[in-house]
Amino acid sequence: KYLYETYDLSNLKYVIIGLSYYSFEYDMSKSSNAWESIRYYPEMKNLHNLVDEKYCAKYCKEKEDEINSLKMLMYNFDQVFEMKNGQELDESQGEQQAKADYNKNYPNTVWENKQILKEYITYLEARKVKPIFLIMPAMDCYTRYVKEIDKEAFYKNLYGVLEGRKYQILDYFKEYYPNSYYYHITHFNKIGSITFTKRLNEDIIW
Repeated sequence: KYLYETYDLSNLKYVIIGLSYYSFEYDMSKSSNAWESIRYYPEMKNLHNLVDEKYCAKYCKEKEDEINSLKMLMYNFDQVFEMKNGQELDESQGEQQAKADYNKNYPNTVWENKQILKEYITYLEARKVKPIFLIMPAMDCYTRYVKEIDKEAFYKNLYGVLEGRKYQILDYFKEYYPNSYYYHITHFNKIGSITFTKRLNEDIIW
């Protein structure tokens, strides 16, 4: 909605919606990274569950330096992609990250996220925009610790949201890419990004 209200998107035909198997269980504003919600405040004017709405502006004013540094990081993609090489990460880090991401049982968050995604899809459909659902790859030291039950729960929730709609779902989670393609356990570096984008462009039914 923000983009439609801010820019001319009359030519928009497709939106790629990136999801993870834990997406329905995840609320950044309640997580250990909740403070990162401040990066969205300048546009959204809301911090969801991090701070009561009436205190949001004051909270972000006090965090102004962090907001500015995050903006710099967001726009300096070269800096982001040159971060620590995935080859330098060891097995234990992948296991720890997987356990942190999937040790969740938040039915209220699941319900809320399903409603949000339904509204998102309905909003796109009303504008004749086709959603494409994407589950990204991750390093092997991470994916091997994600259980099949987590995948099953994710798809049950996703199919419940779609309610019979036939949209393309591209799932690359277990697809192997060399560690040298990652700068982080679940994030590609430049080489990985270019390689995967070419693959994605071939696989999407435009």
